[in-house]
Amino acid sequence: MTLWDKPDGTMGITTSAPSVAAGPVTFKVTNSSAMLIHEMVVVRLTPEQAAHPDALPYDATAREVEEEDVDGISEVAELDPGKGGELSVTLAAGSYELICNVAGHFMNGMRALLSVK
Repeated sequence: MTLWDKPDGTMGITTSAPSVAAGPVTFKVTNSSAMLIHEMVVVRLTPEQAAHPDALPYDATAREVEEEDVDGISEVAELDPGKGGELSVTLAAGSYELICNVAGHFMNGMRALLSVK
């Protein structure tokens, strides 16, 4: 999985697959940015959020998803540019969103849906 940004301000998360099998999952995360810190948070979506991923609780002042109000599984904390990290978790079947919750990054496109079957 790659966390990235471009000079024009676009940002994103690229995954190797849109779905994984339920059970143990290891995320190998690389921050490919030359300048910005990024992180990767695994959020389990409620059925309503899965139908409307934009419905995650968002604090417009802090410019972050309100992590205390979502079912956050765990995270690869802030990665410096060019650095990587790993996260091993056990995921139940359902819908998840992988997000960067550094201020402003989520709304700039740093998110990816993940289906766990």
